[in-house]
Amino acid sequence: MVIEPVLIRRKHRTDTIFIDEFEEKKCIEYILNCYRTPLGRKKARQMLTAAILITGTELGVQIIKKFLRRGLDDEEIEELRDINELPSWITSQKAFSVLKKGFVPVLETLHKEARRHQPSDTEERILTLKNLFDLNSTETELLSLFYLRTVSAVVEYLFDEAIDFSRVDLCRNFVGFLIGKGKEEVRQALRSGRLFDGYLLELEDRNIHLSEGIQNYISGIGNDDIGAEFFEVFRGDTIPIREFSVPEEEMSLLVTLLEISRGCNLLFYG
Repeated sequence: MVIEPVLIRRKHRTDTIFIDEFEEKKCIEYILNCYRTPLGRKKARQMLTAAILITGTELGVQIIKKFLRRGLDDEEIEELRDINELPSWITSQKAFSVLKKGFVPVLETLHKEARRHQPSDTEERILTLKNLFDLNSTETELLSLFYLRTVSAVVEYLFDEAIDFSRVDLCRNFVGFLIGKGKEEVRQALRSGRLFDGYLLELEDRNIHLSEGIQNYISGIGNDDIGAEFFEVFRGDTIPIREFSVPEEEMSLLVTLLEISRGCNLLFYG
C-alpha cells in the first residue's frame, strides 16, 4: 500500500488542528526530538498518538495500516479514528516500530514544508521577546514550549499523558528531550533569571507556567507594544515622588532627610 503524497501536503489535510505553521513546526520538532531519545521508546504509545494528532487521522490511519503489515477490520479502523485513546492492540513495541518506519519520514517531510513558510505573527512576537529580554536559544525554546502548552492540543497531550514538563523537577531533567537541548543547558536557562525575573514564566507550587500578559501578547491579544507591559517613558523633567511605590511613613522620612540643611548620605537600591 502506498501513502498518497497529496495527503502529506498541509492544505490537503483538513483534519489537522494547528493555528499556524509555527505551532505545527514546533510540535513536529518535539515528537522527532523525543523519538531520538530514550523517552521515545519508553513513551512510544503517547508519541504515536501525538504523531496522529499532527498528521490528522486520515493520513495517520493510512500509515498504521501500511506498517503494521496486516489488514485491519472496520472495528479496528474506527478504534484508530478515536484519537482519545490508542487501541490496546497497538503495544508499545508496535507503536515505536510504526513511529520509526512510518511516521518519522512523514513528519520530516511535513517539517520541511512548515519551515518554508514565512514566520507567522506568533513566531514574530516570540522573536520580539527574545530580542527584548536578550534570551538565548534554550530560553527561547522554553518560552515557546510553555506558550504552546496553553494553545496546542498536541503539547497539552504530551504534558498530560507523557510527562508533566511543567513540574520544575521534571522540566529540569527531561524537557531537554522535547526541545532538543541538553540537561545542563535547560538548568542554566532556568537558573539565569531572565525568564522568571522578566515575568515571562512564573513558578507556582513548583509548577512552571506562562504569565498571562505574555500569553496575551504572543496570542495577539491586547497591546502590541510589549514594552508598555513593563515600563513607560516619562516625558517630564523630574519624576514626582508620588509615582514611586513607597509607604507613607518611609516617604515622610525621605522628605525630612532631603530637607535638612546639613549633608547626609542616602543609599538607594532596587
